[in-house]
Amino acid sequence: MVIVAKRGSLLIGIVAGVVLVSLSVPVASAKSSAAVRLSLIPLPRSTLGSAARGLKLEDDSGVVSNLAESRHAFSGGGNFRALGRVTGYALDYGNGWSGLPGVESVWTSIDKYKNARGANRGLAFWKADDEQATLLDHGGLSVVHARVKVSAVGSARFGSLTSYSASNIEPVSTLDEWFADGRYLLDVRVAARTAATARAVAPRLAKKLDARLERAVEGRLHARSVKLPRKPKTGLPPGSPNLSAMALTTTDLGGQATLRTEFYVAEPPEPDCPLANYSVDMNPAGPYSNLSQAIEWFPSANEASFYTDEVIALETAVSPLTLDLSGVDDNARGIFLLNPSGHAGAVITLSSGQVAEVLQLSLASAVPSSEIANVAQTAAERINAVYTG
Repeated sequence: MVIVAKRGSLLIGIVAGVVLVSLSVPVASAKSSAAVRLSLIPLPRSTLGSAARGLKLEDDSGVVSNLAESRHAFSGGGNFRALGRVTGYALDYGNGWSGLPGVESVWTSIDKYKNARGANRGLAFWKADDEQATLLDHGGLSVVHARVKVSAVGSARFGSLTSYSASNIEPVSTLDEWFADGRYLLDVRVAARTAATARAVAPRLAKKLDARLERAVEGRLHARSVKLPRKPKTGLPPGSPNLSAMALTTTDLGGQATLRTEFYVAEPPEPDCPLANYSVDMNPAGPYSNLSQAIEWFPSANEASFYTDEVIALETAVSPLTLDLSGVDDNARGIFLLNPSGHAGAVITLSSGQVAEVLQLSLASAVPSSEIANVAQTAAERINAVYTG
């Protein structure tokens, strides 16, 4: 799973992987695993060390279903049931894009498969999916991705180091270590300001995670499950501005416009998700056949900026035709969407402090770029009238 996989629906493609097969018999497969409680395996705060001190346990911690697991993938998919995955459990501390110095987040998880062959197939899937990080190396976001040698844990394993940087965000490097041990697949992911910090922390935690599983299989792990945080309610979290007041209205668009939906989205628990998300959909929307607006509130300004960077990177990979929004406030950027007959729409991002916004416009016919820029400026003015980041 990857820090960016929270928005897998925006991502495209997946690389075919080669199933990894191990000839060794790991400790976890040598004994009965019926008594292993998955909730006891991911590392509790007390085992993370001083580097992760102060990181908050996130609300995506707990049971990870097959559906939730698919959302973690860059490809936004993966038939984990067909691979033989039964269920999983994770503990997630901190936000991977917070911009804080030192360690920003630590994720440890265990997935249970029907058998060791399934766990190796799962490992192959994540090894292929992991390569998709390079899809984000566009539109001003720099992504450096490389395989790294990891600790000799489990029967089969791989590791990767991915570093992200852009002019509007603090850099972050993520070291991800996956390893199979019998019917189990385990993952350690550490995000930090520097690659050196991630390299120093992740291997140590991988060894602890594997040792914890082995003690559990042998009946020597005496521990209690970590108490999970309450799941957030849909709507405004404490400290958030009124996102609904930032929404465009039908009168902001020239011509006939009909509001179809407008509501706070119930975000699924995923790594580094926004704290609140307000959605607007109009159809028709003046000169546009459809307009959708997502206004999101993130835990930090760095996360909000990275989110817009990510969206622009993905759209630029598909269509490099930039929309000139240089005169628009709130770091506005835009990309024309194309089809064989010409422009099919546009995607616009804005960010101000902890607020990030994505506008998607579908074009039924040619619309001047200046008209699209006016809509972007109106959206920026709505943000600024409610919130100054």
